[in-house]
Amino acid sequence: MTLRLGRFAAAFFAVALFGIASPATAFDANDDVELWYQAQIQTRLQAPGAKDKGSWMLWAELQPRVSLTGNVDHVGLFRSGIGAEIAPGLSAWIGFAGIPRYRAPAWDADEFRLFQQLLFIQNIESFNLVWRGRLEQRAFPDRKVPIRGRAMVRAMWRPADFLSGQHGLVVWDEPFITFDGVDGAAEVGFDQNRFFAGVRFVPIDHLLVEVGYLNIVIGAPGPDTGVMRHAAFVSTIIDFL
Repeated sequence: MTLRLGRFAAAFFAVALFGIASPATAFDANDDVELWYQAQIQTRLQAPGAKDKGSWMLWAELQPRVSLTGNVDHVGLFRSGIGAEIAPGLSAWIGFAGIPRYRAPAWDADEFRLFQQLLFIQNIESFNLVWRGRLEQRAFPDRKVPIRGRAMVRAMWRPADFLSGQHGLVVWDEPFITFDGVDGAAEVGFDQNRFFAGVRFVPIDHLLVEVGYLNIVIGAPGPDTGVMRHAAFVSTIIDFL
C-alpha cells in the first residue's frame, strides 16, 4: 500500500510541475511578476497550569506582495483569527483582515474584511491533506459589502525515508467566487484562481518554511481580466499547534 501511494504521489507531483511549465502559464507581456512573502504564527490557547493544550487556537499573519513589473498595486496584508477544534481534524474560525494598497505616491487602506472558515486536516500515511472553505465580507469605502467564497485544496507528500519525513512537496489550488458583488470593486462570478507548487522544510523545531511558484489568474471583470500573475512565494510559519 505504501509503495503504491508513493508511486501515485510521484506521478501526481510530476503532473503538477508539468502544469507549471505548460503553455497555459507561459509569460505574456501583460502579465505581472511578483514576490509574495508570508510571516505567520499560530498557537493553541492553554489555561495556566493545564497539562493539555486546549481546543481554542490563534493565528496571525503579515503578507506583503510586491509587484516587480508594476502592472498591479503593491499590497500589504494583515490577517488574524481565532478558531476552535470541533471534531478531530476539523476546526471553525472567524477573523479580520486589513489590505492596504500602494497607489503612488501613497498607501491607501481601502479594503477590510471579516471572514469565517472551516479547516479540515487529514494525514494518510505520507500524505498531509487540507481542505479550507472561507467566506469573506469585503468592506470598501462608500460601497455595500460584497461577499466572496474561496475553497483551497492542498496536498503535501512527505516520504518517510526522505530526511525523516519532515520535508516534502506541496501543491494547492484555490478558486475564488464572488456571490454578491459591487460595481467597480467586486463583480459577481469567478474572481480568480491561485495555484501553488513548491517545497516545504523544517529547519528547526516549530518553524515551517515553504518556497515555490504561485500562479494567479484574474477572472473578475475589469482592466485586469485574464491577466496572469507569476509570483515567487515564500512562507515562514512559527507553529505551536
